Amino acid sequence: MNQSKKKVLAVLMVASMAIPTGMAPVSDAAKKVKFNKTNITVKVGKKAKVKLKNAAKKAKVTWKVSNKKVIKLTKKRKKYAVVKGVKKGTATLKATYKKGKVKKILKCKVKVEKDAAKTTTSVAPVTSAPTQSATPATSATPTQSAAVPTQSAAVPTQSAAAPTQSAAAPTPSAAAPTAPSLIKVAPKVDSKEAYSYFNDYTLGYDTKEEKVVAYKNGVQMSLEEAGAKVYDNFGDNVFEQQTASNNWDTPAIKLTAPLQYTTTDGTVHDIDSMLTNFDFIADPTALDNSDVDGKLYVYGTNEGFDYADGKLAANSYSNHSLSILSTSDMVNWTDEGLMDNGNLTNLPDSTLAKNKVTNKWTTKAWAPSALKIDGDGDGEDEYYVFYTDGGGVGYVRGDSPVGPWYDDLGKKLFTSQSEGCSGVKWCFDPAVLADDKGNAYVYFGGGNDEEKYVQTGRVCKLKFEKGTGKVSPDGVPQVLDTFCFFEDGEINQIDGKYIYSYCTNWDVKKDTPYVGAVQIAAYISSDPMNIAFFPDKVGQTKYTDDKGVAHNFLGTILDNPSKLYGETYNNHHHMQNFKGHNYIFYHSTALSNTLYRDSKQYRNLHVNEIDIDMDKETINIEPSYQGAKQLENFNPYTNQDGSVRYVNATTASKSAGVKSLRDDRTVMQSYNGSPMVLDQINTGDWTKISGVDFGANGLKSISAEIAAANDEGQIEVYLDDPTVPANRIARIGLLDTKKLYAFSTADIEKEVTGVHDVYFVFRGTGYNVASWAFSEKDTPELPDLSARPTVAPIPTMNPNLVTGWNADKTEYAIPITEENVETEGGASAEVDMYNGQASLTYNGQYPGVWFKFPQDVKDNNFQTLEITYETECDDTMFGSAIRYSSSKGDEDISWSKDAPFTSGKQTKTLELNFAKNFNKIKIFTRENPTDAKMVVKSIVLKRKAGAAIPTATPKPTPLPTTETLDVTYGWNEANTEYTLPLNEKTVTNDTGCTIKFNEEAKTATLTYDGAYPGVFFNMPEELTDTKFSSIEIKYDRLGAEDKFGCASRYKDAQDKDVEIKWAGTDAPFNPLEHSKVIELNKEKELYRFKIFGDGADEAGFIIKAVILKR
Repeated sequence: MNQSKKKVLAVLMVASMAIPTGMAPVSDAAKKVKFNKTNITVKVGKKAKVKLKNAAKKAKVTWKVSNKKVIKLTKKRKKYAVVKGVKKGTATLKATYKKGKVKKILKCKVKVEKDAAKTTTSVAPVTSAPTQSATPATSATPTQSAAVPTQSAAVPTQSAAAPTQSAAAPTPSAAAPTAPSLIKVAPKVDSKEAYSYFNDYTLGYDTKEEKVVAYKNGVQMSLEEAGAKVYDNFGDNVFEQQTASNNWDTPAIKLTAPLQYTTTDGTVHDIDSMLTNFDFIADPTALDNSDVDGKLYVYGTNEGFDYADGKLAANSYSNHSLSILSTSDMVNWTDEGLMDNGNLTNLPDSTLAKNKVTNKWTTKAWAPSALKIDGDGDGEDEYYVFYTDGGGVGYVRGDSPVGPWYDDLGKKLFTSQSEGCSGVKWCFDPAVLADDKGNAYVYFGGGNDEEKYVQTGRVCKLKFEKGTGKVSPDGVPQVLDTFCFFEDGEINQIDGKYIYSYCTNWDVKKDTPYVGAVQIAAYISSDPMNIAFFPDKVGQTKYTDDKGVAHNFLGTILDNPSKLYGETYNNHHHMQNFKGHNYIFYHSTALSNTLYRDSKQYRNLHVNEIDIDMDKETINIEPSYQGAKQLENFNPYTNQDGSVRYVNATTASKSAGVKSLRDDRTVMQSYNGSPMVLDQINTGDWTKISGVDFGANGLKSISAEIAAANDEGQIEVYLDDPTVPANRIARIGLLDTKKLYAFSTADIEKEVTGVHDVYFVFRGTGYNVASWAFSEKDTPELPDLSARPTVAPIPTMNPNLVTGWNADKTEYAIPITEENVETEGGASAEVDMYNGQASLTYNGQYPGVWFKFPQDVKDNNFQTLEITYETECDDTMFGSAIRYSSSKGDEDISWSKDAPFTSGKQTKTLELNFAKNFNKIKIFTRENPTDAKMVVKSIVLKRKAGAAIPTATPKPTPLPTTETLDVTYGWNEANTEYTLPLNEKTVTNDTGCTIKFNEEAKTATLTYDGAYPGVFFNMPEELTDTKFSSIEIKYDRLGAEDKFGCASRYKDAQDKDVEIKWAGTDAPFNPLEHSKVIELNKEKELYRFKIFGDGADEAGFIIKAVILKR
């Protein structure tokens, strides 16, 4: 023992002797669990540690923060947590401590302050005459001003804008390109001209012809007659400005027309009820979060567009995400992004799919309903969004109204097979409510089994698991007797009474009382579980039942939106109270019709204020084009919690020409809390924020957070009316930032105080805007416009990458993306979408990788396929197979033993069946490779110009069968042959086969259908010795064209195919021979024998005898 160890041991011995006998050390349970601090202050961008003292070893500790926009958790351990300041404000760090039945909640108040080093002088705008260094590079020596970076600092090199392959997946040490912290560029256009709106025509809807039409001077005409372009081609910018002469530097530009609807009398209506003028969203619901951030959040089905043969197709409802909007005043709306089933934690889109958290119970997302409740019992609310995929109802949970989201259950909460749900035709459209008694309920279901007396709706009480917040049914769902019910059940509670409203069905007859077709009807009840009844059966609309429950059927409360917007479509609504006012949200197809000019029934949201009198039990709704009134003025300077405000650029009461985009750059770092930015900006486009209160001090400067690729453009700011030159207050210049976000600032040209509508008018194209920042006069608290924190560079597409069609549509390059690449059987693929290639690794018995043709491209007949690849494996490692749309399995197989893919950097051309529609190609390896690698660099489908597609060859007629054999099952007299009985135990389906036995003829007819169908011939249990040298199959083939193979399985490896004879190359079962002998391993116990097909289409055998031989 060395001296140091002796000293330690001596100290321990002395310490142990110092403890009196009979006196134990204080236990963990006796010590009070507490934070080392209950109040801390941290700077923006800095970290602080909070320790949990005296935590027991077996205790469980969970950490949460109350406001992720102020602080975020960077590390969580049992005995401490680390928080980082995000922006100025206050938030609470909370630890929930559990040990056995003991539960304790501890809180620490965290105050976040701005870094004192960032003084306002570092971000203050420079004088109105910019220095030479702020303009594009000149021979003058740049100044050393911190506020105006030199040209070399402000503009990254060209190589940074288009990174090489290695830049697309940067290492942690890679230096990120930096954007300028603040730029101030002299705008190039100083127009004194009056602008005007594009007004060549307006649009409406012809209900008789069921199509979009145009109007000029009140006269209806076709779109062609008006010169209105229809934007129904794949890739069309539906927000495009139709003014051809609208160059960005033209003094008098045309402003993009606002959304308007013209009724059949020629009256033009401004559509002010629409939430946003660019989001296609349906099936609205809402959640009041005003006690936290002053906002109302609206959720709805995010409607993606469907195309067929390059043309806009009708809405197929193949939606996989929900859209989220927010407002504090009911007029100005912000796009908050998505709840995406494929990306619940809101990672950048460029993140590899394997790193994204996905919803386990569905890929689809329709018709949400939101609930704010303390589900886990920790004293703070969680946010639940219930929704459907059309075949059931489930939910996700979040710590904020915008996520990130958690799939608690990994399964649906209700389906039509759930207890109590038999008879629910459509298990969808959930509506959830937490009432004033602390109870929660869900209503769901739909579909009309008859006209009036519909029982396809259900209501069920919910319960929440303490500690986890998981939701489960509290009892069995109860039937709703809902009059003329179809879908869209909604639930509200006002003054203790419950309002259940829903959409009626399409086939309501004209003489039906109380309701019409596709309208919103409502019940009022005192019992949420006993809320609906059939009024004409009861004989009255208002009564009290024998259980003392008061009922009132109001009938129709909202007519179909076609009364305003022409086109009749389904009706989906939500009623909501917000800041003392009642509203109804609903959808129409007005946005699609006025943008695409081609009615395909993509939907958008509207809101109107409504009058609800619960004393009289009346609901008065008068939907209008005007929409809701603004509840409060818009504060441009600070948020509700007093922190400095960055206004998301999608925030608008109205807009024209622009749309929103989820941008990876702002997902990684957003100043305003939303990942959405303005996109598809063109000259003349504009956005409007209503009722902005600049206060008595007035406005000093306006900044825009812009990512641009050139300096050809500017943003002009107007008050109240953008057509009046005198109303312009600022011009924000553009600088080539190499598509990295930077703030560009402009001083105000005149005094601005009080309340005004603010218009942002855009010149130029190809740039994005993420945020607006407003600086108030004589106020030290200015927005922090310092550089965005350094992050890994966002990969950009290789400019030399070619995908899709060439000019004459003779070649189509398949986009190599994660959506189009699929692995099987032990293969893996790393997809680099930015450079259009995939690195493949093969392991396992039958590994393969599919490259799929995009489903939205229907023109898919080709003569050849060309693969560019690189591999160092030997020449006989890889093979390929083709699937066509009509394929039952693999076709046009190039086997690996024929060496179709030789080593090195190569291009391989494969022949295709021009008569068939190409679907996908598989690259596979021979059996059981070990880390075989290939890089696929491109896949191009080709055809000759003008080549006529041949007609498909008809399937040949079946072959004639031979005579029935005289078969005796079991051993022969010499015990050298065993004839296998053909019955349900010995002949079984592996996959894709139908088996029919003829006991009289002692035959089994096998019909193969699908990709790799197979049938097993199993050894009987009573056959104790199964060592055989060969097996003979006597058969008739049902067709000559299909191919079959076979394989053996032995008892020492019952799941592994061996002695394989492949269908395509070995073709052991000749259709004309009627008998085949296959050699077996006589040293092993045979378990089963398999005959399999290769892309069979109702092909097969009549098996007449299976004889095992020694």
